[in-house]
Amino acid sequence: MRRVGLLIWSWPPRTKNENIVVPEPTEARDTLLALCAGGPAAVEADRVSALTPQDWDWIGQRAEEYRLLPLLHSTLKGQASWGVCEAVMQASAQEHRTSVLRSLVMQHALVEIGALLDASNIPYAALKGASLSLEFYAEPALRPMRDLDVLVSPET
Repeated sequence: MRRVGLLIWSWPPRTKNENIVVPEPTEARDTLLALCAGGPAAVEADRVSALTPQDWDWIGQRAEEYRLLPLLHSTLKGQASWGVCEAVMQASAQEHRTSVLRSLVMQHALVEIGALLDASNIPYAALKGASLSLEFYAEPALRPMRDLDVLVSPET
């Protein structure tokens, strides 16, 4: 597993052979960034409708690779008139459902961990996804998590 921290994009994408650069579809990349960063208001419908099936394949692959499918789904779900690729819609909807369930499990676990640490008078702080998902996202499922990061002082 490769940890990237807060770095989300590394351009251009590379294949397993680092000497071969995969060309990036600029319009698809810019559309994906706009959809995830600004929502439907940040993208004109004509721009999305003009995307090719290859662009949608690229968008779906990058959104999956960078765990953006739930966020992409949240943006695309009310935009039926845009002609979004059905495979991307299905994959993003499924990943959003999975992320909702995982988010609930993670929140519950964090509450239990917090209760145990509080009962022992151990100060702690939830880091990264656990705190970001609650503070900065419209719904916690839009920030997928695979684990919980809790900071505890080494002296305790």
